[in-house]
Amino acid sequence: MLYSEPVILVFDIEATDLFGDAIAIGGVLMNKSDGKVLSKFGGRCPMTSEPTVFVKEYVLPAIQDLKSYDHQEDLFRAFWEWYYKMTHDEGDMLDNVDVFVDFGYPLEARFLYEIQKLVGKYWNGPYPLHEVSTLLLAIGVTPHVSRLAWPEDQFPWSDQNFTIHNPVDDSIMSGHTVIKALRALASREFGMF
Repeated sequence: MLYSEPVILVFDIEATDLFGDAIAIGGVLMNKSDGKVLSKFGGRCPMTSEPTVFVKEYVLPAIQDLKSYDHQEDLFRAFWEWYYKMTHDEGDMLDNVDVFVDFGYPLEARFLYEIQKLVGKYWNGPYPLHEVSTLLLAIGVTPHVSRLAWPEDQFPWSDQNFTIHNPVDDSIMSGHTVIKALRALASREFGMF
């Protein structure tokens, strides 16, 4: 798939605990210039381990409306198919697609390791993989800033209803955070070292 302007792909994983098994994946492809969502992926699968109290209380209700897959492997393959279609053309990674995750460790790093073992496409993964949190740090904003509140001045939420811990919605909020941070970087002048 070719794009007429630069785009970003942001994905998010929800799991049974911080180092647990993935139970939901969300991703969005959006224009880097205006944050318009061009494509979405969202899915969930049955749990293979006991979730924490936090996950039971906050994550499970947030993912209940996502498309359900019978097995984790099916969810992983479906995401990979979507990811690959969004980021590659005739087998080559597109130059105008930047891939982001919010915090790359531990969930997304483990997920990428597991999915690469499953699909065996070691050269087709998100490389380089960028972190929203590192981008925020680079502009002097705490990496823990609310992804819902911080970009709101540039992306008003009044017409959208986001659910925190829904990985599709989290990806949209993180994508808007990326765009605001990139705009802040672009407005600065950097000297030589």
